Amino acid sequence: MRVLLIAFLTLIFTQQSFSQKDSKILTSDTILTKDLITNSDVKAKVYSFEDRVYNFYIDSTSNTTTISLRKLAKNKKEFKSEGNILVFDFNKNEILWNKEISYDNHNFFQLDSLLVYYANKDIELWNIRNGKELWHSDRNLYYSIPKKKIALTYPNSQNSKKLEAIDISTGNSLWKREIENENGWEDIQSVNDSLYLIYSNGFHTLNINDGKGIDFKAKTDDKDYTGVIIVSAASIALAILIDSYEIPDVEPSVVNNIRSNVLIDSSDIFFASRKKLSKIDNETKTLWEVELAKKDISHSNLFKKDSVLYMVNYGYAKKEGKKIEYGKPYLKAYNESNGNLIYSLMLEGESVLDYKIKKDRIIFLYDNGISQYSLIDGEFISNRKFDTKNYGNITSFVDSNVYYNNNSIYQPLIKEEKNNYCITFSTGYIQLLNSRFETIEEKPYEELYFLDSKYNEFEILTQDTLTILINKEGTPVLHLPNFYYAIISQGKLYGKNENSLLEIDLNQIVKRED
Repeated sequence: MRVLLIAFLTLIFTQQSFSQKDSKILTSDTILTKDLITNSDVKAKVYSFEDRVYNFYIDSTSNTTTISLRKLAKNKKEFKSEGNILVFDFNKNEILWNKEISYDNHNFFQLDSLLVYYANKDIELWNIRNGKELWHSDRNLYYSIPKKKIALTYPNSQNSKKLEAIDISTGNSLWKREIENENGWEDIQSVNDSLYLIYSNGFHTLNINDGKGIDFKAKTDDKDYTGVIIVSAASIALAILIDSYEIPDVEPSVVNNIRSNVLIDSSDIFFASRKKLSKIDNETKTLWEVELAKKDISHSNLFKKDSVLYMVNYGYAKKEGKKIEYGKPYLKAYNESNGNLIYSLMLEGESVLDYKIKKDRIIFLYDNGISQYSLIDGEFISNRKFDTKNYGNITSFVDSNVYYNNNSIYQPLIKEEKNNYCITFSTGYIQLLNSRFETIEEKPYEELYFLDSKYNEFEILTQDTLTILINKEGTPVLHLPNFYYAIISQGKLYGKNENSLLEIDLNQIVKRED
């Protein structure tokens, strides 16, 4: 199985026929909804196609939209593999080009006006104005960085270590560097605009502009382990996220991610592998190291507070992309200058879902409870177990993207200035807790709204099939049922509904409110 994470618009296809094909498009105007503040009609322009609008991307520079269409099966519920990709010019009100496709394993993604097609062993850039190929490379795409217009690639030869950066705009090689990828990358993280961390048999720092960096080799996998899957990670399909990466196949018996994050503190670097916790300098010289018990170590996280280095061991690792029971959950505190152990405590759950730091306390979240300890000496403070029969298992802390309707004003459920904790359960149910873990408030899933995106004057919230446009004060402006993938570009709100792309000019709203 190959897992792909793709930034911005991602369309999954297999190239079947790239012959030009005319596609009918009908344009009409309709009164779509009401302005909730002025009670005035809100008009929308409707672009209707023969087939279902599967996805779309608005390019504000060229004022075009790239649309993927997909045919429905006879039952009108499932998709066929056949479809089209086309580019529509809003200024000319016409389709610039249109190609037949079959949805499968080959992919497209768009970065501004750059449309990239890639398969397992092939990368192409297409002209957004006519769909013609601008350049071609016989390489595997591993990772793309939209802001830099850079693609990280490997040759098609098996087990090649030669990582090559390609300028997506031109197809030209920017730099090359040997970085291990025998079992793929466990992860890649951005430290800042230029510095990246690649986790693969240890870690590698990478200056994305010139390819330079350090390599620290360490054991982070276990090839002789048989364990129980505790969390089935949903197939990570294609995501509309910042950056993108591909994790190639690994041996079925391999357990990986037995490591920590890389903690960079000035000129010092801290890292925990399967065998050791190490402090090194920026030339990989070892300053100190501590042996770690194999039976306990798992995926972990390092953080520093004052002169103390803390290690949270989660009690899980990954096998074939799924979390499995591995090691034991614990918290350890070390003297950051010499690695001496200050204290160690084993945690109560089978594994740690997440943790938070509040002043001199650390709060741990488990699938059935929550607990807190002193960071100073590791002393237990309090805990609470929850009824998982009615609400399901705890899944995570809730962050600031969850909203609720407070007397017709939509606002975040979490108040950053308050010392509260909000947790969600597998049923979607949410509880808000105070510092003593007492329940202050409860919310069922039906009363929650999720922040999709923020713009200068508006925010977009979603709840199942409903999209809500609110202003900066949280006042609802538009209620839009069955209006999906909402996005604002050049003062217009776009969304899709079945066979149509919908366009709302927001000037008609702003002018009324003014």
